[in-house]
Amino acid sequence: MQWAFFIWTGILESSALWDEMCTDIAHRMHSLSSQCQTIPWRQHAEVHP
Repeated sequence: MQWAFFIWTGILESSALWDEMCTDIAHRMHSLSSQCQTIPWRQHAEVHP
């Protein structure tokens, strides 16, 4: 059952990688959405509905 151990550790390591990627993507999306809120045309549209 040695191979099962290797597969399991591989899954755990890749899931940690997935966590990092998802956190990175979420961070990028968050910074993107906060950038979108500072776009002048959007503020302009809110000031002049």
